[in-house]
Amino acid sequence: MKDLVFDPVEHKYYYRGKPVPGVNECLRDAKITKEYEGDPYFTERGRAVHLAIQYYLKGTLDEETLDDQIKPQFAAFRKFWDSLSTDERIISFIEEPFTDGVFAGTPDAVTGSTIYDWKCVKKHKKEDELKGQGYKKLLAMCGLNKRNFVIVELHDDGTYEAIDYGSDFDAWDSVLKIREWHNTPNSKRAKKCGMKQP
Repeated sequence: MKDLVFDPVEHKYYYRGKPVPGVNECLRDAKITKEYEGDPYFTERGRAVHLAIQYYLKGTLDEETLDDQIKPQFAAFRKFWDSLSTDERIISFIEEPFTDGVFAGTPDAVTGSTIYDWKCVKKHKKEDELKGQGYKKLLAMCGLNKRNFVIVELHDDGTYEAIDYGSDFDAWDSVLKIREWHNTPNSKRAKKCGMKQP
């Protein structure tokens, strides 16, 4: 998008030169999620899988170069992707950042009817649905039609599970309000009451 800059190293968004929070940052600021503190191996593996999928969808992946440690997840992705109709496999956006000027986000992949989020886990977290609501809100406010949010779990055994959360995003405004509440100092909200002591 014009005037939107994403810094992949710091994972920060800037719109017209000013920082705007990302979807994940909004969820962390609202205390709904927290910074991942698990094994960095799984973080790096997830990034590698996402990158392989991104290259595949852009038609630039050499599958011979895939590391053995991500082949099961990539095989799971291929099984899922190949199961879709030809129309559903027409990509609108791949890892494209969006913003409405208030917050920003980068969906993994967007087709004409669906926003896809790839997960290298057997059971994703419930709050991931809210992440999808943020993406849906962004695309809708940027003039794109309503799209379903689908999380695709890519398992270690080469299988997958796809979970469709529909197209509603009615809870996202609440996330932004809770984030604002957490980020507002108490002194700006609270007023002291009672009589002064003599």
